[in-house]
Formats: sequence, structure tokens, C-alpha cells
Amino acid sequence: MGTTGGRPTFFLIVEDDFGVLHSMQQLLCQLPSVRVLTAGGFVSATAQIAKGQIGLLVVDVCLDEPGIGVDLAFFALEYHPRLALVIISADGKCECGAFPERACFLPKPFGMRELLRAIDQAFLSVNKA
Repeated sequence: MGTTGGRPTFFLIVEDDFGVLHSMQQLLCQLPSVRVLTAGGFVSATAQIAKGQIGLLVVDVCLDEPGIGVDLAFFALEYHPRLALVIISADGKCECGAFPERACFLPKPFGMRELLRAIDQAFLSVNKA
């Protein structure tokens, strides 16, 4: 997971809850060949997406307002068409609009195994496309 010919893959986590953001960052930075970037909101995330090569986006649906995380996912796909996507939300039904087709949805709360499984699924979805 997360390697591209021996070069690091950049994972961007976008979450406005610092505790959740920090927990995911601590877990994912332990993965080999992965560099973890973080953002606490839409504006800082768009800047990172536009300037760098992102392999995976993990984004909360509700950032600055409900559904804005989905908008961010579509924005990221414009810059990185082969992007793996994991969309997270505390709303199990998540009626915030249509997700990108290959996005993997992960309801909160989740544990380490669930997050890693969702990331694997997101990368598999990119490879199938």
C-alpha cells in the first residue's frame, strides 16, 4: 500500500477535529514509503492539493460546513485523477450529496484496522478504474 516505484506516496488527511486528525497522522506515518500531510479545513487542503502530488485523500465530510469534504474530494480529483479517496463521517447515513464514484466511505468512530482496510479498498478502486 502507498508505494509508487520506491518513491514515497503522500497521504493528505483533512479533518477539523484535532484529536481525530492527530490519531490518523500517528498511525499512517508509521507506514513504509508514506509521507503524511495534514489540513484542518478546506482552504489549507486546497493549497496542498494544488501544489503537490497526493496519492490518497482522507477527508471528513463536514469540515467548515456539511458536505464541504465531498466538494474537496471532487476538487482533488481534478488535480490528481488517480487519487485514492477515503471519505469519513460521524453521520452513518451521510446524506451530504453524491460522493465520487470510487470513494470509500468510512463511518466514525473507526479503529486502526478499519482505516487501513478503507485505504486498501481506496487504492484497489483506483487500480480498477
